[in-house]
Amino acid sequence: MLLEQSKNDFINIVQTAVEKKYCITMGCTTCISHEYRTMLKNIGDTTEESIVKLTKALSDIDPQELRFVPEWRDALRIAYFDLPFIVIPEILDDWIKVLDRSIDFTDYVTYYIIRYTSNENDEWKNWIKSSIKLAKNKEHESLTESLLWCISNKINDYPDFFDYCKEYATNSKKVRTALRKSCGYEFKMGNK
Repeated sequence: MLLEQSKNDFINIVQTAVEKKYCITMGCTTCISHEYRTMLKNIGDTTEESIVKLTKALSDIDPQELRFVPEWRDALRIAYFDLPFIVIPEILDDWIKVLDRSIDFTDYVTYYIIRYTSNENDEWKNWIKSSIKLAKNKEHESLTESLLWCISNKINDYPDFFDYCKEYATNSKKVRTALRKSCGYEFKMGNK
């Protein structure tokens, strides 16, 4: 059963695609999610209008509403990565403002989107800073792990978070693995 009509065009497109059983699989090698991508491209009357409308819809996402939409994860990545690079900062700036509304949204975006964003961008740095605060406040294992995979070799730029992760790793195999494989830190019990 799908949600009522949303005020957000992106959410409505995803719901329609799910209802029509369109493929919404990131990296689908059979159909490349053609019907869904066509819906995204046709959100406006022209290509430029479609980019503007989709950018606004993604920027205005309410993570609390999004979590009730089936298949939102791959749908979000497809829409995000299909947009021109120039609009990405606007979307990320707006998502940073609402990242504390759903830790599942923040964790997903961190691992699958921010991780593939240049760590030299202000948007990346702002996202990391805000997400670290959220991960520590909620003591959230998955977001902590995702941040480690995202930060990787820049972990020394975040000494407080690094210390937090070393402490967290005493009870988390996922965090220990991310520290070792992504950050090159070999964790040993009793070592900090």
